[in-house]
Amino acid sequence: MNDAVNMVEHSPELTAHTSAKKRRRKVNVAPYLMILPSLLFVLIFAYYPAVDGLVMSFFNWDGFNSPTFIGLHNFVAYLTSGHVGVEVFHLAVLTAGGMIVSLSMPLLAAELLYNHRSRLGRLYKPLLVIPMVIPPIVTFEIWGNIFNPQSGLLNDLLRTVGLSSLTNTWLANPVIAIYCLLFVGFPWVSNLYLLIYLAGLQNIPTDLYDAFALDGKSIWKRIQAIDIPMLMGQIRLVAIFSIIASIQHFVVILVLTQGGPGYATMVPGVDMYNSAFSYDEYGLGMAIGALMFLAVLLLTLLTFRFRKKDGMA
Repeated sequence: MNDAVNMVEHSPELTAHTSAKKRRRKVNVAPYLMILPSLLFVLIFAYYPAVDGLVMSFFNWDGFNSPTFIGLHNFVAYLTSGHVGVEVFHLAVLTAGGMIVSLSMPLLAAELLYNHRSRLGRLYKPLLVIPMVIPPIVTFEIWGNIFNPQSGLLNDLLRTVGLSSLTNTWLANPVIAIYCLLFVGFPWVSNLYLLIYLAGLQNIPTDLYDAFALDGKSIWKRIQAIDIPMLMGQIRLVAIFSIIASIQHFVVILVLTQGGPGYATMVPGVDMYNSAFSYDEYGLGMAIGALMFLAVLLLTLLTFRFRKKDGMA
C-alpha cells in the first residue's frame, strides 16, 4: 500500500502538474514595477486634480483666501441660473451636429479609402492621417481667419463668385454663430473616427464580399447590406465618443468666440473657464466641471457597456 502511494506521489505526471501549479502561483512582479512610475504620474497629475476639483466644488474659494465649505450651494447656484438652459441648448446643438458629422463623413471617407485599391488610394491614407498631428489650436485659428468678416476667405470667395449678398459677419452674428462652429474642421475626415471605421472595414471577412459580388449588385447595396450592419459596434462607439467630445471640447469656442457675441455661443465648459479664471469663483467653476464630469462618466460607462456587448472589450 505504501509503495503504491509513493509511486503516485513521485509519478512524473503528478510532479509536472505540481510544478506547473507552483509556477502559476508565483507572480512576476517585474512588469508591475516597470509601470509603477507611469502609474504614479497618472495618479498625481490626472486622478488627484480630478478628485481635488470634485471636493473643492463644495467650497467657496477665490484662489487666494482659505476655502469655505458651502455644501451644494455652487451646484444650486449654477443649475438655477437664468443662462444654464441656453448653455445646454447650445451644447445640444453642437452635440447633435457633431454626431451627424462623425457618423457620416468619416465613414464615407473610410469606404472610399477601403474600396480604392490603386496606388493613389494608398497615398490618400497618409494624407488624411497626417493632419491629425497638427495642434487643434492651429486649426481653430485658421478657421477664425476663414470666418473673418473683413478679410476672411469665405466672404472673399462669395464675392469672387458673384454672391456678395450672402456675405455675413459669421461668428460675430448672434443668430448663426453657434451653427458656424459646426463647420470648423470641414470636411471632418482627418480624425480618429476615420481610423476606427477603416479598421472595422478591414476586419470584415472577404468571403462576404465575394458572395455579394456574385449577385452583381452595386457597391452602395453592399454598403447597406454588409458594411453598415458589420460596423454597428464601431458606429455605436463613435457615437458615444462624439457625445463625450462635444461635452468636453470647448476650446474651439474659447478661441473663436469666447462664448459670444453676447451669450450666443456660451456652453458649460466656457462658463466653467470664465467662472474660475475670469471671476475668481473657483468653487463654482469646479462645480460646473463636476457636472460635466458626471455626464462624461455616465457616457463612458455606456461606452464600455457597448464594447462588452459587441465583444470589443
